[in-house]
Amino acid sequence: MRQWRVGTISLGMTLLVLGTGLVYSMLNQIKAAELITKWWPLIFIVLGIELLAQFYTRKNGEIPMKYDFISILLILFIVVSGLALQVFSEFGLAGVIQEQMNSRSYTLPMAGQDIPVAEGVDRIVIKADRCNADIRTAAVKSCTITGTAVVEAPNRDAAIQVQEEQQSFSSRINGNMLQIDLSSPPVYNHMTATTYETGYSLVIPEGITVEIEGTSGSIRYTGSGPGSNLTIDGSSDVTVFLPPTTGAMVSSFSHNANKGPEGSLQWKTVPQNTVPATSDALVPDNNINRQQTQVSPSLTEFRTMLGDGSRSIKVFSTGSQAFYLQ
Repeated sequence: MRQWRVGTISLGMTLLVLGTGLVYSMLNQIKAAELITKWWPLIFIVLGIELLAQFYTRKNGEIPMKYDFISILLILFIVVSGLALQVFSEFGLAGVIQEQMNSRSYTLPMAGQDIPVAEGVDRIVIKADRCNADIRTAAVKSCTITGTAVVEAPNRDAAIQVQEEQQSFSSRINGNMLQIDLSSPPVYNHMTATTYETGYSLVIPEGITVEIEGTSGSIRYTGSGPGSNLTIDGSSDVTVFLPPTTGAMVSSFSHNANKGPEGSLQWKTVPQNTVPATSDALVPDNNINRQQTQVSPSLTEFRTMLGDGSRSIKVFSTGSQAFYLQ
């Protein structure tokens, strides 16, 4: 005996309309999310028409209406989907989801800053947290910080608003030390906009001891002219460019005893018992006092001498390391 499965025609019509709408949106460059969130109540209209048509067209129960398991699941799926879309619309979540789907990435410049280096400052400490830092030395008397932020937002105005609300670097002077803190903002700043990558460019004076701590991201250091001691510590990927006239003792500490740093320098492995017990790396956090970083016995030191070896360059990093002569 022929039976009428309630929900089958509704599902077929829904799939037909949905497929037609998706094809139309692609051909006319219309967002599919806009069509779905605007016209989803048609699902209930189709289901209601099916129920009424079945009730008024059958004669004396000739075509019994059957609610079997599959039909019930189809109806529940349609109803729950429709109610969920309505709840999303009432609480504004549908708009948020739609904006997220329409978001794109914008690369925006950050407001720069000049930090004077006062008389008596002979050490610059840079802490780069979850960001990329490009650090260069030059014949200047102040530190210049610029940068870019990659913001994902539904439009450029929203991206600019998020970027302007972020203060991702700071500086302070304590005695003979200038400390600069760089970081990436939290990933989620707004419901509809996120900042997920920050890069900084710093120009710092020559001839001042530089100590850098990097947490993830990458650190690129380019020296020019007369330099002083340099220490890089942390987990960032590190690339160091040195002028050909550099006179320095360069040391690279690595967990891989079989492979030295990449680049153009020639290295020799230092025997384990001659590796110093501590490094000179500064790891400033909530206080400004110098801390000693213990060197793990599993670290291998690779060393090379440039010129007279008058300055010290040490890199302690669990990330990749590369050294080049410019």
